[in-house]
Amino acid sequence: MIRLSIADRATGLQGEVTLPASKSISNRALLLSCLCADGPAPIANLADCEDTRVMQAAFLPSSIIDVRGAGTAMRFLTAFYAGREGADVILTGIERMKQRPIAPLVDALGTLGADITYMEREGCPPLHIRGRRLHGDVIDIDGSISSQYVSALLMIAPLTGARKLVLSGRIVSRPYIEMTRTLMAHYGIGTTWDDNHTLRIASGTYHAAPLTVEGDWSAASYWLAFEAIAKQQNIPYSVTLKGLQTPSLQGDSVCAELLKPTSGEGNSATRHIDFTDCPDLAQTMAVAYCLLNEPFVFTGTESLRIKETDRIAALITELGKFGYELHYEDGTLMWNGNRSPQVPSSIATYNDHRMAMAFALAAMTHDYVQIENPEVVSKSYPGFWDDLSRVGFKVEEIKG
Repeated sequence: MIRLSIADRATGLQGEVTLPASKSISNRALLLSCLCADGPAPIANLADCEDTRVMQAAFLPSSIIDVRGAGTAMRFLTAFYAGREGADVILTGIERMKQRPIAPLVDALGTLGADITYMEREGCPPLHIRGRRLHGDVIDIDGSISSQYVSALLMIAPLTGARKLVLSGRIVSRPYIEMTRTLMAHYGIGTTWDDNHTLRIASGTYHAAPLTVEGDWSAASYWLAFEAIAKQQNIPYSVTLKGLQTPSLQGDSVCAELLKPTSGEGNSATRHIDFTDCPDLAQTMAVAYCLLNEPFVFTGTESLRIKETDRIAALITELGKFGYELHYEDGTLMWNGNRSPQVPSSIATYNDHRMAMAFALAAMTHDYVQIENPEVVSKSYPGFWDDLSRVGFKVEEIKG
């Protein structure tokens, strides 16, 4: 556990932060690079985090691949090894990963001839994958569950001969699908939308091309939230973020807009945001808006329940420790401004990196905040606590 506080509120926070590289871009680039006909392509500024290290290790010879808690790696590698002739691997992860559904992706791969069996719980990892040549003209999948299913199928589609990917339902996290399309084009395979639910895939093969990974906008969201709260609290703030790119491949770059101040007061200032395209920002915004005393209504949050933890339940519980009374119903998370002020003893992180980083924001409005299992940030931003220390936060380890 750590205790996080601002070392000197009069001096505030200042310095430079080089943001980590995007793991979403890194993991797609790693897979696409391995699919190139002329060998792996060089990737500069690859993300240095657990999820990407897991992805890198998964391409080394092994009969058992443990992706830990990396959902992107689990979905991408399922598709990759399903079409890898001669492969015979077991794909597994931590206990939470064994609870996260993968059946829709396995079923879609099955229509192409994939040989994948569940080893414990039906519909979830671990998986036994026996790679073979996959064939098909059209791939169908529900687009309302996870964009990672869509991206996994899209990236291997050229190797199966598939020319169409048809998505049913309401498509979630569409910017991540667009990121995949852009990276596929970088390696030589174009795609086009026939309509809002049908992607057409050009024939051809992937070819190696150098790529430099941009900084992570999801990581930037915490810093932009620190800045917004600092302004409201009159805390001096001068932190420069390095590594970001605009325009960006990342849908989470919208975080800059979401943290701009509103002009209304009272109920007219309630934030209404649809997180269908950017679910990874929901935790940052929920904590930030509560601390800023801005009521909110968040829609498009259904996918948060099948992430690293049930993020809806986690937010309701942990923000409740501060006295914020959040409610959830039918995909809508809301806070109407009601609060019974209190100070929690500590914040649980549920083995979820984004819970730890989002609740670090509470140090801006409280004397300190205590965060359990702070090491979970290694999943995407291993240097988070070090960066906080460098700009003026006090990070103390608490043992026992």
